[in-house]
Amino acid sequence: MKEVSIIIPAYNEGSRIEIVLTKYCDHFPNWEKIVVCDGTDSTPSIVGEISKKQSNIKLLNFEERLGKGAL
Repeated sequence: MKEVSIIIPAYNEGSRIEIVLTKYCDHFPNWEKIVVCDGTDSTPSIVGEISKKQSNIKLLNFEERLGKGAL
């Protein structure tokens, strides 16, 4: 079976990221979820707390806004 990763771009999604990750974890329990943050709200700390319970959630957090396609 191939490994699958879901990339979730998150710019100031603190108010809804927990709901989104919960739904993804329910529907795709074995898939890796990568949340990419470059906003200024609480999204990284929320994702960090969730990833302590779900080992297949990863967080990429950028201190400065890089914009689409910067990497």
